[in-house]
Amino acid sequence: MGVPLRSASRLAPPGWITGTVLHLCAGRIADPVSRLRFLRRSTVLVEERRTQAKRTMMAVAIGLSIVFMPTSSIITATSLLRQHAIPPPERPSLQVPGKPARIWLVEKKDDFEVYSNGLRIETRGEQYHSHRNLRAFDRRGPDKGQPDHPLVVAEPNRPAGIVFHTTESDIAPFEESHNRRLQILARGVLGYVRQIKAYHYLIDRFGRVYRVVKEDSIANHAGNSIWGDSKRLYVNLNDSFLGVAFEAQTRPQDGFETISEAQQHSGRILTDMLRAKYGITAENCVTHAQVSVNPDNWGVGAHTDWAVGFPFAAMGLPDNYSIPLPSLTQFGFTYDVSYVQLSEARLWKGLLLGHEEQRQAANVAGMRLTEYRAELRRRYHGIYQSIKNQSTREDHQE
Repeated sequence: MGVPLRSASRLAPPGWITGTVLHLCAGRIADPVSRLRFLRRSTVLVEERRTQAKRTMMAVAIGLSIVFMPTSSIITATSLLRQHAIPPPERPSLQVPGKPARIWLVEKKDDFEVYSNGLRIETRGEQYHSHRNLRAFDRRGPDKGQPDHPLVVAEPNRPAGIVFHTTESDIAPFEESHNRRLQILARGVLGYVRQIKAYHYLIDRFGRVYRVVKEDSIANHAGNSIWGDSKRLYVNLNDSFLGVAFEAQTRPQDGFETISEAQQHSGRILTDMLRAKYGITAENCVTHAQVSVNPDNWGVGAHTDWAVGFPFAAMGLPDNYSIPLPSLTQFGFTYDVSYVQLSEARLWKGLLLGHEEQRQAANVAGMRLTEYRAELRRRYHGIYQSIKNQSTREDHQE
């Protein structure tokens, strides 16, 4: 049973020590929703005592920092942020599937490809956009005087992940009586996404897989976007992730299903092929709603396709909606109530857990949440500027 939470809050001082204790306690709670409730209640109690005990908290934080840091280090809010913000509190335990079996190209013709897992890709009309240059940043923080999250450009033409989209186009009932209209709509959306080079792949209502943009080229699918795995952070995912779109609507109208069984099957074998070919990890297979951001208002979910209902299990993936959004935990983005309502329960979990990581990391760093977010946002601006500078150099080299 242990000490009741309210009693424990009287015994332990707020700040770094309390944050550490809470992280340890939270780590013992297997269910992510129960852990979230525990963290939210605990954080409220810590915040209530934080003002009156601020001096004590900072003294403890500085004392511990002095013990574990070189004597030449200067203890500032920024250095505390760098030292304690990464890694975040315990994340949800996801069942990560094994790597896909080896999949190889069986046959290649002028207008299609066939793979050993039964995948057929229609390649007629595929286009080249511009060369991929994978831009990633070291999530582990500064090393030997390097700035926060130094730029990593390893294997520049190897995509790091997959972003799943919906076309949000007109949808007809998936019934034989609507067969002609289904075909007309499929041709129309294929022509449009080819014109704007929107995705690498499109899967129509019948499960046909079309390559729209070649894999070694970027597609215009992600825009302002953020994701991160255990090692790296990715900003503006056009250069680093492949885009796979389903002819579908995220919130289907009139009771239509989101995607057909044929689309689920094709999505699974396409995902397996891409993961096997490029060594893409399960945690880097995410939806557009999870990665999309708006830097103008610091909000997540600038695009909401697959904000709810993506069939991760059917794609052979864990429920990545449970992952705290890196845009919140690493760069200080936030969300509004309307987005929570839209995303319903599943993506909501990742939003709330990301918000709790922000709050807990701010406590550990001895900073107000608004101050901590400001530091994270400065970090985002620094990375954005690095990307811009590198793009400028590449343009001059060409």
